[in-house]
Amino acid sequence: MSEDDPEVAVSPFKGWVTGDPLVADAADAARVEHVPPPTAAKPERSLPQPIGHVMQFFKFEHLPAHLREVSQPFGELASWLVLHCPHNPELTVALRKLLEGKDAAVRAVIAG
Repeated sequence: MSEDDPEVAVSPFKGWVTGDPLVADAADAARVEHVPPPTAAKPERSLPQPIGHVMQFFKFEHLPAHLREVSQPFGELASWLVLHCPHNPELTVALRKLLEGKDAAVRAVIAG
């Protein structure tokens, strides 16, 4: 997916889902652990388990455009929640329920 792709709006919440680094402010920077990836030049952030485990399912770049259009807003909201909510069990519950909604929306589009 490129930023020039007319099919998909560019997200202001790139980071947790897309892999691009994003630190909104000093509080986010303090909360995020920077881990140098083995092959990339820029650092990635690692998320505590099980939040990181759930976030992997919000990726949308690999989807065809018509499914990406449905999936992307859910990934953006998930990223926003991770950046702005305390990392506790309730955040994990919120992400899991959001994931259920995303999956249902994608299935609705597939079913036509």
